[in-house]
Amino acid sequence: MGTTYRVNPFKEDGDPTIVAAERAARPHSARSHTEVSEGPVPAERAPAFDPTCPFCPGNETETPPEVAASRPTGTAPDTPGWEVRVVPNKYPALTAPPGGRAPGDEIVFAPDDIYDDCDALGLHEVAIHSPDHGGRLSTIGSAALSTTMQMWQERLEAHRDDGWPTTTLVVNEGREAGASLAHPHAQLFATELIPPLLERELWVQDRYHERLGRRLLDDVVTAEAGSDRHVATGGPLVAWAPYWAEVPYEVWIAGREPDSVSGRFADSPHVDALAALIGRVTRAIAAVAGDPALNVVVRDVPHAGSHTARWHVRVVPRTSIAAGFEIATGMRILTHSPEVAADALRAEV
Repeated sequence: MGTTYRVNPFKEDGDPTIVAAERAARPHSARSHTEVSEGPVPAERAPAFDPTCPFCPGNETETPPEVAASRPTGTAPDTPGWEVRVVPNKYPALTAPPGGRAPGDEIVFAPDDIYDDCDALGLHEVAIHSPDHGGRLSTIGSAALSTTMQMWQERLEAHRDDGWPTTTLVVNEGREAGASLAHPHAQLFATELIPPLLERELWVQDRYHERLGRRLLDDVVTAEAGSDRHVATGGPLVAWAPYWAEVPYEVWIAGREPDSVSGRFADSPHVDALAALIGRVTRAIAAVAGDPALNVVVRDVPHAGSHTARWHVRVVPRTSIAAGFEIATGMRILTHSPEVAADALRAEV
């Protein structure tokens, strides 16, 4: 069968992935230097409440005061009864402007000072997307997840209204995915600049549209909806294992066509369909890939400006790690082809 290079068209001069399926059969006898977690605790073994968890109901005073919540009418902020709760991160990666630079101001580094720095301004919020300590994307149910996503949209609108250029929204589920707390939550990073990787992806998509008069994501979705990498369809949305996947069982989700003029996730009317499809996809990944930790990235467009890009979601299970070759070259070796992965996932969704 041989090995092949595959390049992600969303990346400018992207590093190729090497698909080498035969390597999946290699023996493994290397010892572990540290204890290796088996990923998220299965839902049937995870408690619904942990008295030591600051995100569990009843422990609201353990977090900064909430900035938004979905809760029954009449219940007070920072008290139990909520369905979704958003709080500032107690240990933020970004800090709000103290009155100096404003969101969108240009950041200037001294060109001749290799040790120059400046404040990293922004908002870092936690969206606690279930009162159930043991809940996960695959288990909390479509209705609860849809409520969570509506809150995501509300916070994205608030960040836009506050003048932040863009927000990065991620879910880290499991220790290997970067989660420090087991309780289900998402993190939102409103930044004063467009992150470099997103900026490059936007540039690539705008250039693609200039050359061909079509959106790159539209062409990808059209091609993948009928390919052997197609995983599932959920109403107006399609899930597929990308041709250029960097890890086994990686899945992307997007609308079959644009759902708003802006392309922003906050303007999408399809959160119910997305909630249901993410639940199906994450359950399938858990079934076929040994219930790995995973990251979910809502790849959104900036809050302002005009772009040919539109939102989509990337589900990236932690099914492989970067070894010496990947660190040395920037290229990933994929031992399960997207076609094989999609075939296994289709049987479970």
